[in-house]
Amino acid sequence: MLYCCSLIRVFRSRFLVIILSGLLSLGSGCSHSGKHGPGFMYNMDHPETVYKLPSELREISGIAWVGANRLACIQDEAGKIFYYNLKRGDVRGRQTFEANHDYEGIAVAGDTLFVLKSDGTIFKINTATEDSLITERIETHLKKADNTEGICYDSAYSRLLVVCKGIYGKKINRHTVRIYAYSLSDGTLSADPVYAIPLGGIFDYISQNKIQADARETFKEENSDKPVSFFEASDIAVSPVDSNIYVLASVGKKILVIDHQGNIRNVAALAPELFTQPEGITFAPDGTMYISDEGKNHKGNIMEFPVQKQ
Repeated sequence: MLYCCSLIRVFRSRFLVIILSGLLSLGSGCSHSGKHGPGFMYNMDHPETVYKLPSELREISGIAWVGANRLACIQDEAGKIFYYNLKRGDVRGRQTFEANHDYEGIAVAGDTLFVLKSDGTIFKINTATEDSLITERIETHLKKADNTEGICYDSAYSRLLVVCKGIYGKKINRHTVRIYAYSLSDGTLSADPVYAIPLGGIFDYISQNKIQADARETFKEENSDKPVSFFEASDIAVSPVDSNIYVLASVGKKILVIDHQGNIRNVAALAPELFTQPEGITFAPDGTMYISDEGKNHKGNIMEFPVQKQ
């Protein structure tokens, strides 16, 4: 193992403690430095455009590209879909699909929208026109404790991917990013995660590639009931450029990139001064990345990141 940048890693028999103590000041012996691993396609420190959102989207929790320079948006507390026009810079259409609950993610597959509730329920919304909705409620085996946070369409496999933030009370899931698959052909959610990424593997990638991450981050004790602050997923999307899966983390402020075999391909650290509470991620067909940021005490926004020339 390469020790660089004052990095300390401590393993104990009953729990794992990982401390990032020097990644913000890299030594001269580091072969690669920066906010992400080699080959990452975006400059996350400099969005090309920042779209300020109206107050009704202050708690924006999920976004999805629907075409014609429009994003379908949802927010935490309202059972509504908001259509944000990127060229005009405003909301151009709203649809009510359900009563107000805790909604966390939205996906688009053709003319069908899918909205994810935090307890694992999926709402299938067929939109013949923006004034007419047909909604189907899909119950899954995931529960409130799983804290489902993001959903996206994976066209290569004709499925939806659902990422969880919980369960902290179960040892097997505590240090793992879990992603389930919902088959659009047979209408079932996988019994087990199709991808289970250990947080230790994410940390190893960060340390091996000298990525500048938050020096305050730690793994908690394995048997503790406290949440892991290192990486808590908030949304998921599939890139149309490299077909990799991008997992956004609001807590921990990172983007994890994995391939369809579950291998870690990259990790990018997000600047806390730029990202208040990143909750949504999606891509345009040309690979442009959009990340929605919840406003907390101010208005929310959507940031646009074009693909960078390598």
